[in-house]
Amino acid sequence: IFIAHLSLSLGEKMQPHLHPTSFLFFMVMISILIHVPRSLCADDDQYVSCGKLFECGNIRNIGYPFWGGDRPNQCGLPELHLNCRDDNATLLTVLSREYRVLEID
Repeated sequence: IFIAHLSLSLGEKMQPHLHPTSFLFFMVMISILIHVPRSLCADDDQYVSCGKLFECGNIRNIGYPFWGGDRPNQCGLPELHLNCRDDNATLLTVLSREYRVLEID
């Protein structure tokens, strides 16, 4: 919103004059629009860590709703935790029983 005052003298064309308050408001808004988006673009560690996909043996590129490996627990559902054994076998524990995952489609 800009407030402009028009003054007219004999022989002069109409010239808009920006009110000092409007100019200050305009400068503050420009400053906010330049600085706020940069702060919103900062990487959130939680978001970055959830961008990693689970990989173990032949089980690859597994994302939500699963978590495990390099993917922290906030990146998936609590009951879908995948574990990678030393022999590259992927395990899923359900009701205290371990199941070997052969494929996720």
